[in-house]
Amino acid sequence: MYERTSDQDDRPTLRIGEVAQLLGATARSLRFYEEQGLVRPRRTAGGARRYSAVDVEQFRLILRLARVGLSLQQIREIASIRRESRTGDEASRKVYEAMEQVAGQVYQQLRECQAVLQDVTRLKSEVVQCFGCERAPTPEGCAACPIYEKLQSAPLFGIVAAVEHV
Repeated sequence: MYERTSDQDDRPTLRIGEVAQLLGATARSLRFYEEQGLVRPRRTAGGARRYSAVDVEQFRLILRLARVGLSLQQIREIASIRRESRTGDEASRKVYEAMEQVAGQVYQQLRECQAVLQDVTRLKSEVVQCFGCERAPTPEGCAACPIYEKLQSAPLFGIVAAVEHV
């Protein structure tokens, strides 16, 4: 899997497909982040990308930030803070401010996830009562069921029971 790129540099590297597989991403998404200047892999004499362990970790962090809802612009800004700062004080204050914003976003995502998990748990606890039901799973078939009202009050039931409009 790892390949050495030259006699002068014996650090192992990975090809883009290997990194994509390792991270559960696509090669195209990794190339995109590279095009955005967020990761700068070494290249072989033939121009092939070779990713170091540091590059792989950068991708891992970028993908994690994207999964929790940070925009490409936000990730780009975070990545450029130190490079664009004149002093350590300026950089650390900007990093702190950026992390405050990230924390706020992540906490909001966490609240959303907790609400969805609560809805899922509630619907699961109600729908198990339908195991073994012989009625058709339609508004007409369920209307006479004593637990139908409980199911309707579960927030996710609206999606589960959505009627297709033709």
